[in-house]
Amino acid sequence: MKRPQLTLPAPVLPERYRAVLADREPLACLAKAPKRVKKLVKGASKKKLQRAPAADQWSAQAVVAHLCDAEVMFGARLRFIIAMDRPAIIGWDENAFAAKLPHAGTAVEELLAAWKSLRALHVALLEALPQEAWSRVGLHTERGEESLSTLVHLAAAHDMVHEAQIERCLTKAKPAKAKTKAVKQVRQAK
Repeated sequence: MKRPQLTLPAPVLPERYRAVLADREPLACLAKAPKRVKKLVKGASKKKLQRAPAADQWSAQAVVAHLCDAEVMFGARLRFIIAMDRPAIIGWDENAFAAKLPHAGTAVEELLAAWKSLRALHVALLEALPQEAWSRVGLHTERGEESLSTLVHLAAAHDMVHEAQIERCLTKAKPAKAKTKAVKQVRQAK
């Protein structure tokens, strides 16, 4: 099935997200993100995956867990927007999720498999939508009116930002000195 052509939404998208996504097609980015992250963590030891670069930062495993949590929120939000008229879209505290949900005992491979399954389901759902569905909106409690198109663009860019974060975790590089492609893209977007 041919993916719908999406136009980049108005300024609701933060500039760093807009820059990181550039002219990439958001649905294609969403579809490929779990594979990209799996490739990043492949071969990393459990110790390396669980090591946070600093006390106030997440480990690579915590970032993957966050991507799973974000996917659950993304799935709920897109369903609300598709099925309901101007639904409330609740903001969430990602740090509270990270602190209170027991993801530390879940292997990265399990987290990746869960994320991949959810993401495939969501991409298939989005690909099946008629073009007019992309302009449907929800009312985000923190950002205001947000279209389905905006939500999809945000999710795709969000993945890319966290891919760079995983790379930094695994290479122990500081963001200002890292030379990897994903980190460079995020740095250029700031």
